[in-house]
Formats: sequence, C-alpha cells, structure tokens
Amino acid sequence: MKITIEEYVNTAADVEVLTTILYVSDLELNKVASADVITGTDDEKYVTAKALKDAGIVPIKMIGGVPHKQLWVASWKPTITNGCAASNQIEMGTNKNVYDYLAFDPSATEYAYANVAFPQDYTGGAIYFEPYWLHPATTTNFGVAWGLRAVSFSDDVSLDAAQGTGVLVVDTGGVTSKLYIGDTSAAITIAGTPAAGEYVQFKTYRKHDDAGDTMAVDAYLLGHLLWYPVA
Repeated sequence: MKITIEEYVNTAADVEVLTTILYVSDLELNKVASADVITGTDDEKYVTAKALKDAGIVPIKMIGGVPHKQLWVASWKPTITNGCAASNQIEMGTNKNVYDYLAFDPSATEYAYANVAFPQDYTGGAIYFEPYWLHPATTTNFGVAWGLRAVSFSDDVSLDAAQGTGVLVVDTGGVTSKLYIGDTSAAITIAGTPAAGEYVQFKTYRKHDDAGDTMAVDAYLLGHLLWYPVA
C-alpha cells in the first residue's frame, strides 16, 4: 500500500503539492481515520501529515498547525572564543552506560557550535529546539537557560555572517545524572535565506545571567532536538 502525504489539504479539492512517499501496510493504513483519507484508489491514497503523525506512522510534530520533522544535533564543539569545556564522557555507576556531554559554566555565558546541511524536505521558515541535558551534584537552585541561534549559507557566499537572534529555553533539573528534556522553544529565525540543502551553523549557549538560570554548578549538554517545517 502506498500513502502520499499531502502538505496542506483537508479535502481533495485542495490538493496542491505532494511531498513524501511512504510504503506502509494495510494494517498501518487502518490506523488513519477514514475522514483523513483525502482521495485516491485502494492502491494510492492521499493522507494529511497530521493524520499520519496521530496514527504514529511518521515522526511529525504539529507546531502552529504546520507539520515539523525532527533533527537530532549532538556534534557540538566549543567555540574558540568564550567556548564551553571540551567534550567529555560520563559513565553511570551501575550499568556503565556512557554519555558524551559538554559542560557549561554557571558564572559566564559559554558557547558551542554545530554545522549541519539542512535536509532536502525542509521548506524554509522558523525552527524550534528542545535541549537534552543533565547535571552533577548540587543541593538547591536547579534552573538552566539554554539558548540557540543560527545562520544559513548557500553556495559561493561568505562564511563570516552574523547569526540570528537567540531564543532561550529555561528548564529545571533536580537529580544528579538524570536526563532532563526542555520544553519546545519559541520560533527561531535562522539568519540568511535558509533553504533545503544549505549549510547551517548553530550556536548554543548557557545564558548564565538569565533570571531563570539559577544552578550554581556546570550544566551538561547532551544535544538538541530540532524541529524543522516540512510544509
């Protein structure tokens, strides 16, 4: 059974742009409510991206009524100027699970960067992020303010360009070596003219002087889950 995700539609008359082909079983198709099947024969049906997300068939998150897909970014390195600590490892005591992290100081705003070629199904526009992090032992005040900003580059342009305005997510820890996942951020506008396939530099930071950043020890960043629009 072939299902085609339609970007914009609720009715067959609205069909304009087809984006992604998925091959799924009849059983999976039965997960999609009949009202969400827009048009097509028994062998090919057009289904809203939201319907497939709700059915658990594709990893789509609806933000502001627009479908977004996820992109995990964990290849962070300290910036040369005001960089965080170099990547390190932490091993859990009982099961010996090992995790890579970057430590961000509580007394100065420190930065790390990651470079990503954006996926071909990115349709432009704002993105969002969710920080994944942990922290060492501390007794009180567990707030951390994670920030992210970015700039996009097309072919044959200078790489020395200003990044867009940063957006913060304030999250609260509490237990040593426990995973914390921040809320989805507000919209991040990537500087430049971001498009599918462009080279994007992300810069993340811990904004130590934000009112919500209260934790007196290093914060350990594991990575950011990004959400980018596909419609």
